[in-house]
Amino acid sequence: MPNLQDLLTTDLQQDALQLATKIHADEFKRLNFDMPVVSPDSVPLVKLAYERAKMFRGTKCPHCWVKHGKEHSLVNKYISDNVDVYTCKSCNYKHYFTKPII
Repeated sequence: MPNLQDLLTTDLQQDALQLATKIHADEFKRLNFDMPVVSPDSVPLVKLAYERAKMFRGTKCPHCWVKHGKEHSLVNKYISDNVDVYTCKSCNYKHYFTKPII
């Protein structure tokens, strides 16, 4: 069974990929591109967001990393035995990590 750190990292990686997808949709809408027709690689901002999301590792802020390439640590705020909240002091990102019940 994976440890809690591995599970948290996987959660944060998913957030990084979701943010890259949002950047993709927002940028293509702004440029009036049809998403299924135009490759994400054709728009530098979108390509960079996906590259950063794919490289994401650890417990840094996924939003600061994907948007700006900055590594800001997340601060763990204990909520309960089942949930911790990780926050970024730079961008106010919050990640609610639900611990698995064993």
